[in-house]
Amino acid sequence: MPMPIFESEGYLMPWVACLLFAVLEKETRPGERCVCAIWHGFNTGHTPATAKFRALSQEYWLFDVEFREMHKWLTNPLGVMNLDGSSPNFLWPESRRWLLSAPYNR
Repeated sequence: MPMPIFESEGYLMPWVACLLFAVLEKETRPGERCVCAIWHGFNTGHTPATAKFRALSQEYWLFDVEFREMHKWLTNPLGVMNLDGSSPNFLWPESRRWLLSAPYNR
C-alpha cells in the first residue's frame, strides 16, 4: 500500500517535505525569501501575516520566511512557527522558479 503524502487536506507530511526540500533547494538561491500562504482557519499563532489572498474559494494568510527556515517548519510544524501543526498551503520563492501547493479546499 502506498504511503500517503497528506495526513489531512492541506497538510504536507514531514517526510514528504524533506524530500521536496532537497529538490527545491537546488532551484532556490542561498538566503532567498519565500512567500507562504496558509488557510485563514488554521491557528496562525505568532506568525507575522502581512495580508490575505483568495484562491479556490478560500482565504489564506500571507507572510514571508527565509527558505531554510521553511525547512525547519515543514519538518517540525509544531515547534517552529507555532502554527498548530499546519504546513503552508502555498509556498513560492521570490524568484518564482517554483510553486509548492497543498491547498485546503473545504
